[in-house]
Amino acid sequence: MSVSLLQIPQLRELEEKYARILGPGVLMERAGKAAADFISDLYPAPARVTVVCGPGNNGGDGYCTAIELLKMEYDVNVVQVAGKTPKSDEAKAALAEWEKLGRTTYTDPYDTPKADIVVDAIFGIGLERPLK
Repeated sequence: MSVSLLQIPQLRELEEKYARILGPGVLMERAGKAAADFISDLYPAPARVTVVCGPGNNGGDGYCTAIELLKMEYDVNVVQVAGKTPKSDEAKAALAEWEKLGRTTYTDPYDTPKADIVVDAIFGIGLERPLK
């Protein structure tokens, strides 16, 4: 079986194209659902999950993942990295959906309850600097 890997510019182009075709938030919702399904295949509910969300669209994917996992009866907590709120409208909408569920959004990962699974939704393809 062969697998094609995309370079970041190619992936950005595809994301932009399908975001226009599908409409706001759809790719983010699909990414969240796919991540939640992947987790549920590996770890059955009710596991404890912490989703660590950055301020970009990858963080928005994280909020969508948290929402989907909550629907699947996981015990889910969200951490906003350094307390930074989302930048894009789509990620802001995903955070708003999470907050509508009445769940706590932490700003310090050390304040969150212990987790069995940690989801990294900090950096995505938008990162343009080296990791520290």
